Amino acid sequence: MRNVLWYDRAASATHCQVLKQNPEFLLELFQEHSTPLLKFLTSRFRDREDAAEIAQEAWLRMHRLENPEQLSNPKAYLFQMASNLGVDRARRQALEQRVCREQLLGNSGEGLPSAERSVAAEESIELVRQALEDRYGACALAEHYRAFDTICSATQDRQDAVVALLKEHPLDLMIVVGGYNSSNTLNLARICAGRAPTYHVADDDCLVSPDEIRHRPVGQKAEVTAREWMPASGPLRVGLTAGASTPDNLVGAAILKIAAFANASADTR
Repeated sequence: MRNVLWYDRAASATHCQVLKQNPEFLLELFQEHSTPLLKFLTSRFRDREDAAEIAQEAWLRMHRLENPEQLSNPKAYLFQMASNLGVDRARRQALEQRVCREQLLGNSGEGLPSAERSVAAEESIELVRQALEDRYGACALAEHYRAFDTICSATQDRQDAVVALLKEHPLDLMIVVGGYNSSNTLNLARICAGRAPTYHVADDDCLVSPDEIRHRPVGQKAEVTAREWMPASGPLRVGLTAGASTPDNLVGAAILKIAAFANASADTR
Protein backbone atom coordinates (compact mmCIF):
# COMPACT_ATOMS: atom_id res chain seq x y z
CA MET A 1 0.00 0.00 0.00
CA ARG A 2 1.28 3.45 -0.89
CA ASN A 3 1.58 6.17 1.74
CA VAL A 4 -0.20 9.31 0.55
CA LEU A 5 0.60 12.68 2.11
CA TRP A 6 -2.20 15.17 2.74
CA TYR A 7 -2.02 17.61 -0.12
CA ASP A 8 -3.65 20.70 -1.45
CA ARG A 9 -2.29 23.61 -3.42
CA ALA A 10 -1.95 25.94 -0.43
CA ALA A 11 -0.34 23.23 1.67
CA SER A 12 2.04 22.37 -1.16
CA ALA A 13 3.19 25.98 -1.34
CA THR A 14 3.67 25.98 2.41
CA HIS A 15 5.61 22.71 2.18
CA CYS A 16 7.99 24.23 -0.36
CA GLN A 17 8.53 27.32 1.78
CA VAL A 18 9.24 25.22 4.85
CA LEU A 19 11.80 23.12 3.01
CA LYS A 20 13.79 26.18 1.92
CA GLN A 21 15.14 26.74 5.41
CA ASN A 22 16.11 23.30 6.68
CA PRO A 23 15.27 20.66 4.05
CA GLU A 24 16.20 17.54 5.94
CA PHE A 25 14.75 18.30 9.37
CA LEU A 26 11.57 20.02 8.19
CA LEU A 27 10.91 17.50 5.42
CA GLU A 28 11.08 14.69 7.96
CA LEU A 29 8.83 16.65 10.34
CA PHE A 30 6.32 17.37 7.59
CA GLN A 31 6.21 13.81 6.31
CA GLU A 32 5.75 12.41 9.79
CA HIS A 33 3.24 14.86 11.21
CA SER A 34 1.33 16.64 8.38
CA THR A 35 -1.47 14.08 8.18
CA PRO A 36 -1.77 13.50 11.97
CA LEU A 37 -1.83 17.27 12.49
CA LEU A 38 -4.65 17.73 9.99
CA LYS A 39 -6.62 14.89 11.59
CA PHE A 40 -6.06 16.37 15.06
CA LEU A 41 -7.26 19.83 13.99
CA THR A 42 -10.22 18.45 12.06
CA SER A 43 -11.28 16.43 15.09
CA ARG A 44 -10.98 19.39 17.40
CA PHE A 45 -12.49 22.15 15.26
CA ARG A 46 -14.95 20.04 13.20
CA ASP A 47 -14.17 21.64 9.84
CA ARG A 48 -11.57 20.28 7.42
CA GLU A 49 -11.13 23.56 5.53
CA ASP A 50 -10.54 25.48 8.75
CA ALA A 51 -8.20 22.72 9.91
CA ALA A 52 -6.22 22.92 6.67
CA GLU A 53 -5.82 26.68 6.98
CA ILE A 54 -4.75 26.39 10.63
CA ALA A 55 -2.23 23.69 9.73
CA GLN A 56 -0.87 25.84 6.91
CA GLU A 57 -0.34 28.74 9.30
CA ALA A 58 1.36 26.43 11.81
CA TRP A 59 3.81 25.15 9.18
CA LEU A 60 4.56 28.72 8.10
CA ARG A 61 5.39 29.62 11.66
CA MET A 62 7.66 26.61 11.95
CA HIS A 63 9.40 27.91 8.84
CA ARG A 64 9.98 31.29 10.51
CA LEU A 65 11.75 29.76 13.50
CA GLU A 66 15.49 30.34 13.35
CA ASN A 67 16.51 26.88 14.59
CA PRO A 68 13.51 24.55 14.71
CA GLU A 69 15.78 21.51 14.99
CA GLN A 70 16.85 22.71 18.44
CA LEU A 71 13.35 22.34 19.88
CA SER A 72 13.28 19.74 22.63
CA ASN A 73 9.99 18.33 21.34
CA PRO A 74 9.17 19.61 17.82
CA LYS A 75 5.96 17.61 17.56
CA ALA A 76 4.57 18.94 20.85
CA TYR A 77 5.55 22.47 19.87
CA LEU A 78 3.89 22.13 16.45
CA PHE A 79 0.65 20.66 17.77
CA GLN A 80 0.38 23.17 20.63
CA MET A 81 1.01 26.09 18.30
CA ALA A 82 -1.60 24.79 15.85
CA SER A 83 -4.07 24.31 18.70
CA ASN A 84 -3.53 27.88 19.89
CA LEU A 85 -4.02 29.19 16.36
CA GLY A 86 -7.28 27.23 16.14
CA VAL A 87 -8.54 28.66 19.43
CA ASP A 88 -7.76 32.19 18.27
CA ARG A 89 -9.56 31.52 15.00
CA ALA A 90 -12.61 30.13 16.80
CA ARG A 91 -12.75 33.18 19.06
CA ARG A 92 -12.64 35.53 16.09
CA GLN A 93 -15.40 33.59 14.34
CA ALA A 94 -17.53 33.65 17.51
CA LEU A 95 -17.09 37.42 17.75
CA GLU A 96 -18.09 37.89 14.12
CA GLN A 97 -21.18 35.72 14.62
CA ARG A 98 -22.18 37.66 17.75
CA VAL A 99 -21.88 40.98 15.92
CA CYS A 100 -23.92 39.52 13.06
CA ARG A 101 -26.68 38.37 15.45
CA GLU A 102 -26.80 41.77 17.10
CA GLN A 103 -27.22 43.43 13.73
CA LEU A 104 -29.96 41.00 12.74
CA LEU A 105 -31.83 41.39 16.03
CA GLY A 106 -31.38 45.14 16.17
CA ASN A 107 -29.77 45.16 19.61
CA SER A 108 -27.94 48.39 19.05
CA GLY A 109 -29.99 51.10 20.69
CA GLU A 110 -27.71 53.96 19.91
CA GLY A 111 -28.92 54.38 16.35
CA LEU A 112 -26.75 55.22 13.37
CA PRO A 113 -23.15 56.02 14.27
CA SER A 114 -22.12 59.51 13.30
CA ALA A 115 -19.44 60.08 10.68
CA GLU A 116 -17.24 61.51 13.42
CA ARG A 117 -17.47 58.33 15.51
CA SER A 118 -16.74 56.15 12.50
CA VAL A 119 -13.66 58.17 11.59
CA ALA A 120 -12.46 58.13 15.20
CA ALA A 121 -12.84 54.35 15.35
CA GLU A 122 -10.85 53.90 12.14
CA GLU A 123 -8.12 56.21 13.45
CA SER A 124 -7.91 54.26 16.71
CA ILE A 125 -7.57 50.96 14.83
CA GLU A 126 -4.84 52.45 12.66
CA LEU A 127 -2.95 53.62 15.77
CA VAL A 128 -3.02 50.08 17.13
CA ARG A 129 -1.80 48.66 13.82
CA GLN A 130 1.00 51.21 13.60
CA ALA A 131 2.12 50.54 17.18
CA LEU A 132 2.33 46.81 16.51
CA GLU A 133 4.22 47.38 13.29
CA ASP A 134 6.71 49.63 15.09
CA ARG A 135 7.28 46.95 17.72
CA TYR A 136 7.43 43.80 15.62
CA GLY A 137 8.27 45.11 12.15
CA ALA A 138 6.25 45.05 8.94
CA CYS A 139 7.26 41.49 8.05
CA ALA A 140 5.97 40.05 11.34
CA LEU A 141 2.88 42.27 11.55
CA ALA A 142 0.54 39.55 10.25
CA GLU A 143 1.40 37.38 13.26
CA HIS A 144 0.21 40.03 15.71
CA TYR A 145 -2.50 42.04 13.96
CA ARG A 146 -5.54 41.19 11.88
CA ALA A 147 -8.53 43.38 11.04
CA PHE A 148 -11.90 41.95 10.12
CA ASP A 149 -14.99 43.46 8.53
CA THR A 150 -17.68 42.11 10.84
CA ILE A 151 -20.73 43.29 8.91
CA CYS A 152 -23.27 40.49 8.65
CA SER A 153 -23.66 38.99 5.16
CA ALA A 154 -27.45 39.35 5.31
CA THR A 155 -27.02 43.06 6.04
CA GLN A 156 -24.43 43.49 3.30
CA ASP A 157 -26.68 41.76 0.76
CA ARG A 158 -29.51 44.20 1.49
CA GLN A 159 -27.25 47.22 1.27
CA ASP A 160 -25.83 46.06 -2.05
CA ALA A 161 -29.34 45.40 -3.39
CA VAL A 162 -30.53 48.86 -2.35
CA VAL A 163 -27.55 50.56 -3.98
CA ALA A 164 -28.23 48.65 -7.21
CA LEU A 165 -31.97 49.49 -7.08
CA LEU A 166 -31.32 53.21 -6.61
CA LYS A 167 -28.71 53.22 -9.34
CA GLU A 168 -30.76 51.37 -11.94
CA HIS A 169 -34.24 52.80 -11.35
CA PRO A 170 -35.41 56.39 -10.90
CA LEU A 171 -37.73 56.29 -7.87
CA ASP A 172 -40.29 58.79 -6.65
CA LEU A 173 -39.88 57.61 -3.05
CA MET A 174 -38.36 54.85 -0.96
CA ILE A 175 -39.95 52.96 1.94
CA VAL A 176 -37.70 51.25 4.51
CA VAL A 177 -39.49 48.84 6.86
CA GLY A 178 -37.92 47.86 10.16
CA GLY A 179 -37.35 48.68 13.81
CA TYR A 180 -36.18 52.14 14.75
CA ASN A 181 -33.44 50.66 16.96
CA SER A 182 -32.07 48.33 14.29
CA SER A 183 -28.67 49.58 13.16
CA ASN A 184 -28.80 47.78 9.81
CA THR A 185 -32.26 49.21 9.04
CA LEU A 186 -31.03 52.69 9.95
CA ASN A 187 -28.12 52.23 7.56
CA LEU A 188 -30.51 51.21 4.78
CA ALA A 189 -32.54 54.37 5.39
CA ARG A 190 -29.40 56.49 5.32
CA ILE A 191 -28.30 54.97 2.00
CA CYS A 192 -31.74 55.52 0.45
CA ALA A 193 -32.11 59.09 1.74
CA GLY A 194 -29.10 60.16 -0.29
CA ARG A 195 -30.84 59.23 -3.56
CA ALA A 196 -34.61 59.54 -3.08
CA PRO A 197 -37.25 60.83 -0.62
CA THR A 198 -37.15 58.12 2.07
CA TYR A 199 -39.58 57.08 4.79
CA HIS A 200 -38.39 54.69 7.49
CA VAL A 201 -41.47 53.04 9.00
CA ALA A 202 -41.62 50.55 11.85
CA ASP A 203 -44.45 48.50 10.29
CA ASP A 204 -47.45 48.76 7.97
CA ASP A 205 -49.52 50.57 10.63
CA CYS A 206 -47.34 53.60 9.98
CA LEU A 207 -48.79 53.76 6.46
CA VAL A 208 -51.95 55.55 7.55
CA SER A 209 -53.29 56.74 4.20
CA PRO A 210 -52.08 58.01 0.81
CA ASP A 211 -51.89 61.42 2.47
CA GLU A 212 -50.45 60.49 5.89
CA ILE A 213 -47.46 58.48 7.03
CA ARG A 214 -45.69 58.07 10.37
CA HIS A 215 -41.94 57.64 9.99
CA ARG A 216 -38.59 58.33 11.55
CA PRO A 217 -36.47 60.73 9.50
CA VAL A 218 -32.83 59.82 8.99
CA GLY A 219 -30.65 61.25 11.75
CA GLN A 220 -33.54 61.93 14.12
CA LYS A 221 -34.62 60.09 17.27
CA ALA A 222 -38.39 60.57 17.21
CA GLU A 223 -41.16 59.40 14.92
CA VAL A 224 -42.97 62.17 13.04
CA THR A 225 -46.10 62.41 10.90
CA ALA A 226 -45.78 63.59 7.31
CA ARG A 227 -48.52 64.68 4.92
CA GLU A 228 -48.80 64.37 1.15
CA TRP A 229 -46.00 61.80 1.11
CA MET A 230 -47.40 59.93 -1.89
CA PRO A 231 -47.67 61.94 -5.13
CA ALA A 232 -51.35 62.36 -6.02
CA SER A 233 -50.97 62.30 -9.79
CA GLY A 234 -48.83 60.94 -12.57
CA PRO A 235 -46.83 57.70 -12.77
CA LEU A 236 -45.50 56.47 -9.45
CA ARG A 237 -42.39 54.42 -8.74
CA VAL A 238 -41.98 53.26 -5.15
CA GLY A 239 -38.99 51.30 -3.90
CA LEU A 240 -39.20 49.19 -0.76
CA THR A 241 -36.59 47.45 1.37
CA ALA A 242 -36.46 46.07 4.89
CA GLY A 243 -33.94 45.35 7.61
CA ALA A 244 -32.55 41.83 7.91
CA SER A 245 -34.51 41.28 11.13
CA THR A 246 -37.85 42.53 9.77
CA PRO A 247 -40.42 39.69 9.60
CA ASP A 248 -41.62 38.81 6.11
CA ASN A 249 -45.27 39.26 7.09
CA LEU A 250 -44.62 42.94 7.94
CA VAL A 251 -42.91 43.48 4.61
CA GLY A 252 -45.79 41.82 2.77
CA ALA A 253 -48.37 43.88 4.64
CA ALA A 254 -46.52 47.10 3.77
CA ILE A 255 -46.39 46.15 0.08
CA LEU A 256 -50.13 45.41 -0.01
CA LYS A 257 -50.94 48.69 1.69
CA ILE A 258 -48.80 50.76 -0.66
CA ALA A 259 -50.34 48.99 -3.64
CA ALA A 260 -53.84 49.70 -2.33
CA PHE A 261 -52.99 53.38 -1.78
CA ALA A 262 -51.55 53.69 -5.28
CA ASN A 263 -54.58 52.01 -6.88
CA ALA A 264 -56.99 54.18 -4.89
CA SER A 265 -55.13 57.31 -5.99
CA ALA A 266 -55.23 56.14 -9.61
CA ASP A 267 -58.99 55.56 -9.42
CA THR A 268 -59.59 59.13 -8.27
CA ARG A 269 -57.44 60.73 -10.93
